[in-house]
Amino acid sequence: MSTKASTKAKRGKDGICSLTGKHGKFVKAHILPRALTRLSRTGEKARETELGGKPKNRPPTWYDDELVIREGEDILEEIDTPAIDTMRNHILVWSSFVSDEPFSPEALMFVCDAFSIRDIRIGSADADKLRLFFLSIVWRAAASRRSEFKHVQLGAEELEDIRQRVLTRTPGSAWEYPIILDQIVTRGVEHNRTPIKECFDLPGGDEGSRVSVPSIRIYMDGLVAHVLLTKDEDVAQGLGGLCLGARGSTGVMARSFEKSRTYDDMREVILDNIVRGHG
Repeated sequence: MSTKASTKAKRGKDGICSLTGKHGKFVKAHILPRALTRLSRTGEKARETELGGKPKNRPPTWYDDELVIREGEDILEEIDTPAIDTMRNHILVWSSFVSDEPFSPEALMFVCDAFSIRDIRIGSADADKLRLFFLSIVWRAAASRRSEFKHVQLGAEELEDIRQRVLTRTPGSAWEYPIILDQIVTRGVEHNRTPIKECFDLPGGDEGSRVSVPSIRIYMDGLVAHVLLTKDEDVAQGLGGLCLGARGSTGVMARSFEKSRTYDDMREVILDNIVRGHG
């Protein structure tokens, strides 16, 4: 690449900011914050793969350089920083662990073999920081044109509603787009994963019945957030204390790495790659 071409590339492209709607020069915007996706101190490339895909070596996180201008990125950074601090203060992410197994059995309420519950006191202000943060991740993934985020598709009305919440830094009621936190409480293999859209099953009104709600599953640094794509208050209230910010304390599902879906998914991808000769 010539010097002239290099200079032009560094300046970035002009366009309309997907967040602010203003015209300007695009800047590099991380879809998932770098602080929660750093896999090594030296920054070497990581192996990226998916079921049925061909593995490749690439930077350990994903960014979009045609999503927002500087003003838009500043807004996202204003959302990211306090939310990351809050997650670390409440020991919700692996980067805040003081050991590989920081929680005593007394800190976890046993529910079944699959998971326990961590009951943590998150004030309304901190809950709003986290809710706004996870909504912003949903918006970034859905608004990005990068192929890695093709599994996060929202309708135009839903995407605009969430964009407005991010732009104005107002997440709304805890019953709107309710969020369930699912934490891996023992340190496992460090990795990153793109958000995906899926269905989340909840108890129905009748005994034994289930209600399937569309959701976005976000994984970062040992923490999973399920953002339910509904503003139906009855659905959210049915979550009880599992609904982030709905009460004075929030129940966080707690699993060991070996009993987590994260572990199962990683194992499935590795085995798939081995079978297809990419081990």
